[in-house]
Amino acid sequence: MSSGTHRVAVLVHDGVKLLDVAGPAEVFGEANLLGADYRITLVSTTGADVASSIGVRIAVDGSAATQPDPDTFLIPGGDVHPRTPVTRPPATTPSPNRPRA
Repeated sequence: MSSGTHRVAVLVHDGVKLLDVAGPAEVFGEANLLGADYRITLVSTTGADVASSIGVRIAVDGSAATQPDPDTFLIPGGDVHPRTPVTRPPATTPSPNRPRA
């Protein structure tokens, strides 16, 4: 992974709205076509696949606790909220003076 890669994790959960997952992912994907370097991963609290609000299964890349710290952490909406807590708190916003890894 190059130093310019920006990791984006999307926390999906049972009952998530597909549009709230797909919309941001499409934006990052389009930015990649214009030269950006976003790496998008779908994560759940347990690492198990989830079902959207209309029953469509969403495959995940792993659990939020086991994936590398993302640069951006998105929590899409839904009619219900995740019922299983994320065991690792999301990273805080990096200081503009802190060097990036």
